[in-house]
Order: sequence, then C-alpha cells, then structure tokens
Amino acid sequence: MSSTNTCSTDNGVEVAWRNHVAAFETRNISDMMEIYDENCVLTIYNQTSGEKEVFEGSADIREDMCKRVLITDDSDIEFPLSEVSEKNKMVFVVWRNVASGILDATTTMVFNDKFKVSSQYLVIRMGEEIV
Repeated sequence: MSSTNTCSTDNGVEVAWRNHVAAFETRNISDMMEIYDENCVLTIYNQTSGEKEVFEGSADIREDMCKRVLITDDSDIEFPLSEVSEKNKMVFVVWRNVASGILDATTTMVFNDKFKVSSQYLVIRMGEEIV
C-alpha cells in the first residue's frame, strides 16, 4: 500500500510526528524517512542485552528501519504516553510491542529548526511477557 505525505514537515513538530505515525501504520518507509535530517543520528540501547547501536545519517537509519519495521508484528502495539513539545522541538513516546518481543520502550526524537529529526534515542527492554 502506498501513501502520500500530504503535510509538510515545515509546519511544526506535531505535523511531522503525525506524518511519521501515519507512514508507520501503512509501513511506508519513504514517508517515515521524510522527518529525518540527512545527518541524523539514531542511538538504540537494548537494556536486556546491554548492547548499544548507533546509526549515522539517513541512509543508515533507513536501512535499520527497513529491517525493524517491515518484520515487526504490531498487532498489540501500545502507546501509553506520547508527548509532543513544540517549544523544545521534541517528541517523547513510551510504548510496548510484546508480539515483537519488546516489553517496554521509549523513543525520544529531537528536531532541528527545519522540523527534521536531528537525533533519536530508542531504549528497549526485550523478552517474553510473563502472565
């Protein structure tokens, strides 16, 4: 399924974030990448393994996103907290996706003056939910 990103990221953090979420829901990687600055840095820390990965530049981030997003089972994804700050130019999200083995996660996106993501931090805790 293809979607067209109808809103410009020049309209603020909220607009850029909504476009990103809409693209995620349709698995449209090209539209998801619209909010990233070409020099963006993505840092992922896995609390379970203690591993830290750093992806520099939009090409590396796109490659990682293709691997993660396209294989994710989002049938139970939850977002108990999502905060957008125009003043601080950032988005903070608490989420989980147990079907994909993500028990808890936070994502923080920091935007530049062009409302493109300049840095993103993702902290995840992997495992199986114990019922």
